[in-house]
Amino acid sequence: VGVGTLKASSLELQDSSGGFLASDTDLRETGASRILWKPPIEGDYHAVVAGRGHTGSYTLTVSLADDVDDYANFVEAAAPIPEGTLHGTIDYLGDVDVFRFTAQEGQTYEVDIEIGSLLGYPLKLLDSSGDFLADNGDDRDPEASHIVWEAPRAGDYHIAVDPWRGFTGSYTLTVSLSDISDDHAGYVGAASTIDVGTAVPGAIDYVGDVDVFRFTAREGQTYRFDAEVSTLKASSLELQDSSGGFLAFDSNLGETGAPHIVWEAPSAGDYHAVVAGEGYTGSYTLTVSPST
Repeated sequence: VGVGTLKASSLELQDSSGGFLASDTDLRETGASRILWKPPIEGDYHAVVAGRGHTGSYTLTVSLADDVDDYANFVEAAAPIPEGTLHGTIDYLGDVDVFRFTAQEGQTYEVDIEIGSLLGYPLKLLDSSGDFLADNGDDRDPEASHIVWEAPRAGDYHIAVDPWRGFTGSYTLTVSLSDISDDHAGYVGAASTIDVGTAVPGAIDYVGDVDVFRFTAREGQTYRFDAEVSTLKASSLELQDSSGGFLAFDSNLGETGAPHIVWEAPSAGDYHAVVAGEGYTGSYTLTVSPST
């Protein structure tokens, strides 16, 4: 957008349904709004110009850009991550670099980003369809510049370097097998078995780790679930059905007691209890017991 008599402008890019895609503004009133963008698919899109509280004339231009983008912005054209280290660049405001890697079921991976001239530490883990799985928590914190993640199934996954704050610059990305030992699997397919009436020790081994336990319930029986924290500072406890569907939840976040759930089984069968660390690591003890 080239401003004429318009003192300040904003420019927003939308998809065919009016959904947000990208934006820019000349809030400092020093120049025109500008968006560089690569369409994921062919079709109709919309450009929306607003005055930021001002009135006046402007000129809108849509043109092919000469800017070079080193890696694609969407999963359909994601570049495979090679062995070792990959160097990339966020080439323009709104640019996202997406990469593909193949994971093995039950294997734990570490994704690390080292910043060159790029500000922030923006990492997202996506599934094969591009749906969100995990991120590095705080893109401003160099201590949080990595993701540790356990693959629930074999297949292709994606890493997105996504500086939502609008920065550009260089970075180095590495995806590697992790040597972190995980005591209990984090997905239903490999859940640890817990017997009713027995206390089982566990540990949240890394930030983002979850431990999944399978138990067998009798129809109409009421059960109590307790996650007694030891070195784990804060925890949550979730109850799931045999497919991993949500049933109940409790957390001790901001409190001193252990999370617990009291629940009556609607039918006989296998269910799951899931312990998470709420951003912390440490040990705990999980007990599933009949409740009177």
